[in-house]
Amino acid sequence: MSAFLVEDVVAAIGGSLLLGDPQATTTGLTTDTRALCGGELFLALSGPRFDGNDFAEAALAGGASALVLRREDGLAERLAPAIAATGR
Repeated sequence: MSAFLVEDVVAAIGGSLLLGDPQATTTGLTTDTRALCGGELFLALSGPRFDGNDFAEAALAGGASALVLRREDGLAERLAPAIAATGR
């Protein structure tokens, strides 16, 4: 799979970049932190029994290059120290 820019993902989904480098690249995407490969974008889906945002920290720990969160309730700000620690 070819790499793509975070800013292109943000534009494609009509989202907002809350933290990070819009020029960062990602090599793919996943919705499951158990299957995440370093450099992939984590897409936080939600369903009737789970909220993908609950797995954002696990995605960072697993090497996600970017996170797409379903909602913004201060999660990005709470994750900022963990993001900074990864150097991403």
